[in-house]
Amino acid sequence: MRMRRSQGYTLIELMISVAMGVIMIAVAVQYLIGASGTFNATETLGRTQENARFALSIMARDLRMAGYGDPAMGDRPGFFFRDDCGSFSPCTADGGASNPDRLAVWMNPPPDDGSDIDCTASAVAADDQIANLYYLETADDGVTSLMCRGYNVSTSAWVATAQPMVDGVDNMQILYGVTNNGEISQFVSADAVANWSAVVSVRLVLLVSTGLENGSSGADTRSYELADSPTLDLTDNFNRRVFSTTVVINNAIL
Repeated sequence: MRMRRSQGYTLIELMISVAMGVIMIAVAVQYLIGASGTFNATETLGRTQENARFALSIMARDLRMAGYGDPAMGDRPGFFFRDDCGSFSPCTADGGASNPDRLAVWMNPPPDDGSDIDCTASAVAADDQIANLYYLETADDGVTSLMCRGYNVSTSAWVATAQPMVDGVDNMQILYGVTNNGEISQFVSADAVANWSAVVSVRLVLLVSTGLENGSSGADTRSYELADSPTLDLTDNFNRRVFSTTVVINNAIL
């Protein structure tokens, strides 16, 4: 009888140990799942913020230099190149509705390491005026990137091939700050600017993702508000965020 009790107690203890082990494994699995989700969310946010920061800083740097030129080399450039605006051309233009806008920053680029270059680091003549054209393009893998291509206004020709600046810029809306009696009275889209010489600042609004081929979230419809464009509804498994900045054109306030 004592032996049977001892064996019975051992079996119960074994069952309790197994149950406790199962519970501990379940808790560990849940912890790993939660930690993995937190890591993925943090990595997605970090990559998205990094893409936005680079994209905004690249365009902001050029915008601050818009209109720069040496008076000894002839007439100074304008701030934004607007000529020859077709379906695709080296010009500043409103995309219409929720389509991305284009921005062509016009300047005589100052020397960089002894030579004048466009936004792709391609060399140009010292007295040539350049329009750095920023626009969005989607590659075959489905990733949309901020592109730049230099257009030589002086020779009416492209400087070099376009280059991707930052991946994951999925939409770009641009508003222009127009002055009235020395103060900015309103921000309007490119097609609503009546006098481009009255533009003294630019508001850049970007919709940015990680720039990866595949998203890390569940498929869902998400809505975004970008500047003056209609609400943009996207159905996929990408998390995106809207980033914006307003840049003063230094040469416009001299």
